[in-house]
Amino acid sequence: MKTTKRLLAMFLSGTMAAGIFGAMSPVMAAEDETTLRVGIALDVLGNMDVMITSQNTVFQISDTITDTLMAKKEEDLELYPQLLADFPEVSEDGLTYTCKLREGVKFHDGTELTADDVIFTFNRFFNPATESNMVWLCDDVIKGAYEVEDGSATEVSGIQKVDDYTFTIELNYPFSAFTSILAASPLGIISQEACEAAGDAWGLETYVGCGSYQVESFTPKEEIVLTKFEDYWDGAKTTDKIVITNMDESTALMEFEAGNIDVCSLPTSLAPGYLNDPDLADNVKYQEFMGIWALHFNMAIEPFDNVLVREAIAYAIDLDSLCNGYYEGAHTPANSLIPKGIPGYNESNPVHEYNPEKAKELLAEAGYEDGLTFTAAVKNTDEIVECFQVLQAQLEESNIHMELELCDPGSWAEKRKQDGGTQMYMITWYADYVDPDMYLYLLYHSSVSDNFANGFSSEFNAEDSAWYDEQVESGRLITDPEEKATFYSDLERWLTTEYYAEVPLFCASEYYMVADNVEGVIYKSDFLYSYENAVIK
Repeated sequence: MKTTKRLLAMFLSGTMAAGIFGAMSPVMAAEDETTLRVGIALDVLGNMDVMITSQNTVFQISDTITDTLMAKKEEDLELYPQLLADFPEVSEDGLTYTCKLREGVKFHDGTELTADDVIFTFNRFFNPATESNMVWLCDDVIKGAYEVEDGSATEVSGIQKVDDYTFTIELNYPFSAFTSILAASPLGIISQEACEAAGDAWGLETYVGCGSYQVESFTPKEEIVLTKFEDYWDGAKTTDKIVITNMDESTALMEFEAGNIDVCSLPTSLAPGYLNDPDLADNVKYQEFMGIWALHFNMAIEPFDNVLVREAIAYAIDLDSLCNGYYEGAHTPANSLIPKGIPGYNESNPVHEYNPEKAKELLAEAGYEDGLTFTAAVKNTDEIVECFQVLQAQLEESNIHMELELCDPGSWAEKRKQDGGTQMYMITWYADYVDPDMYLYLLYHSSVSDNFANGFSSEFNAEDSAWYDEQVESGRLITDPEEKATFYSDLERWLTTEYYAEVPLFCASEYYMVADNVEGVIYKSDFLYSYENAVIK
């Protein structure tokens, strides 16, 4: 491969965040050993423990090390049993799920997977000492989870062992999407014996699952080396080793072109240049996600406690210019908070109108005749900062001044949890499980809204929040596909075009690079890379 002029210019101008070849720490391989080399940002990978994060980078690495009870197929996210021998058997009242494990599944330490490990995993997930970031996925669904979280119990009463390979999960109420939740990355099953023996070293020096790859070495935020697990229950994988090294996007692209790595991301702004390069065009891959980028308001504090202001922001954004102009058609303007591919998405919904004069009228009606100034908390990544800069310029046309507070991923995540931490931020939301509940319940039900600083359940919105709770709770009970799609489509319209709780921007997509001699690396539509089926030719 050749080093292109665009990257060389970036290097010489000093925009590279790290030295080109100094960023690499190559792992020497045996002559007949195959190694997949990945260059991505690992600044969030301070710990391998998937329970204590909400970052997709950690999820996709953990997915290679741990397996879940259910899983999603790489191609279309269709649900299938992974550690379970079959789909759970559901009682007539929809409250009890009887689950049978595959027999003979081995953890990386050689111990056998049993129901005790599953129960331990769930108990640890909800234990407040673990400080899990994702308990909201199912804590109000599984009976006894809240009691573990508040310290009044040490074990989840709703999960009971029947025998070594069989257990039951009892729910507080029937929930049509519950089986899908069992495929969520934070519920990867871990070895009780290994975790308890590791103590504080768990996730730092030791991380034992029963996935297709095991940890060989780990340097937090710098590199993780995985080797294939020869005793994997579904057969050992083809590639011997996966080396994932921390690199910013520019460095990774330079290393890719030099032939030092096999996989890296490709910023949307650089994609046209690579697609027009005959030496590299075939290496460019593209994936549309079941995900959405949206502006997320804190409705508990000024100025976004006023629906007129939220509506004005929507009219002040030119989605066609953003997606088809700045992004050159790489992203599709969003017409819904529910993305394409999820029940409840309605392709006939219109994209919100761009009308700066209407935005000014709404601001004047809200008491901001002289314009509006507010601050957005911005996760300091190239893609998100660039998007905010485009939006910042658009909003100025409506006399709306958006100041940007750049935050590292950790501080941004904390602000996202605090009702008073930020006035607005960008939410990038993907399908941990393929159901509209993931978008409408888990972002706005009062039991979880504090996780997302939306202020929906504050005193300003309490009546509407209580009504909305009733709606999404009843939605969880709907099993008829057509009824469910219509219900969630209507509820989404209320949330985004009447209440203006969010301004959907675009349906997410991304480019990435894969070397000529590599097959089987997939950027799945749930925004997670899958490395484990890589084949080095």
